[in-house]
Amino acid sequence: MPEARIKIKMFGSFEIVVNGNVVLPQLRQARKTCQLLEYLILKKDRPVPHEELLEMLWSDKENRNPATALRTLLHRYRALVEQSGLPELSNSILTARGAYQWNPDLDCEIDVFEFERFCQEARTPGMENRAAIQRYQRMLEIYTGPLLTNSAEEMWVVPKSVYYHDLFLESVFTMLDLLKAEEEYEMIVQVCRKAMDVDMFDERLHLELMMALVKTGKKREALSQYYFATDLQYKQLGIQPSGEIRAVYKLIVQADQEMEADIEKVQTMLEEDSESYGAFVCEYEIFKEIFQLQRRMLERYNGTMFLALLTISNTSEQRFDNMVLDNIMKRLLTVAQANLRRGDTISRYSVTQYVVLLPAVTYETGRVVMDRIKKTFYSECVKSSVVMTYKLRPLCINKYDAPGKKPSGE
Repeated sequence: MPEARIKIKMFGSFEIVVNGNVVLPQLRQARKTCQLLEYLILKKDRPVPHEELLEMLWSDKENRNPATALRTLLHRYRALVEQSGLPELSNSILTARGAYQWNPDLDCEIDVFEFERFCQEARTPGMENRAAIQRYQRMLEIYTGPLLTNSAEEMWVVPKSVYYHDLFLESVFTMLDLLKAEEEYEMIVQVCRKAMDVDMFDERLHLELMMALVKTGKKREALSQYYFATDLQYKQLGIQPSGEIRAVYKLIVQADQEMEADIEKVQTMLEEDSESYGAFVCEYEIFKEIFQLQRRMLERYNGTMFLALLTISNTSEQRFDNMVLDNIMKRLLTVAQANLRRGDTISRYSVTQYVVLLPAVTYETGRVVMDRIKKTFYSECVKSSVVMTYKLRPLCINKYDAPGKKPSGE
């Protein structure tokens, strides 16, 4: 009769699996007993002194008889094993003078150590790309989330959790470099999506995914990923997307231009959104190009152009919640777009700001437009602590304008 196969899962929630079945579910309610087990497994290569276990289990509390309490935890675990009819685990914890140890000779597969093994093997000097990629794929399958989520706040878990997470990302990016060398862009898409199930907020994963989607001709998916990434940073993190993220937008937009097309097709593509109302809303990288184009036109014809900056702030000392701020900014964009002309351009500049390009207006008409946006926004915004301000700056287009002249503003 073959020996029992024991697997222990420590990434995500702690589980013990014997012959394909999850066992000892009672441990989820026995917090201290479970933590004793988790700690011994993580330290399986050495006996753990009682003093170390006592410090780990009761560092924040006084215990009148800690040695007895520790023996009680071990007794509870062994009783659970016996009551559950699991002879495979009957000798899983060894006792020595003044120490306990997870049995190193137990026929047992532990995910954290398997994960480390595949990461190390993949980096073996001289290993071929394909062999390394296969080991990184196994690593990717094993790492399903942070270490011991039920004990994630314990001081002894935090540094190990950070270590495994950093090793995971480092290994993923090494794997992506190998895949790029092999031009396996479809697999890069799969790897990025898998890794983002674990860490949605890593910017490089979003960048690598967008570039791989462009390489595989999936422009619409790349754009969707771009919008998702920037929205995630504004909404969840309350930060401005980096220049690298914004620069990728231009590459995505330009991807279609690599193929030749006749003039009718080009015209049709350019006119697709001609029915949209209000100001033109675009990403900041595109806004900068429109700005430069407008400057060149106005330099030639001695026209006028104003730049406006709309800013949201809070009268209270507390910062806006990221989700609340995101809703406020979306409301402001809707109001601004509806009250601006079709020839105006607006873009998100920062977490709390929009920048607006107003060609062919005077300072007076520019102020009228800004005041109208402000009035409409206040009429629709329900939070009394929200303040919207604007600055309006004329751009010195005429070559005879005095370079040191200060602009007016609100």
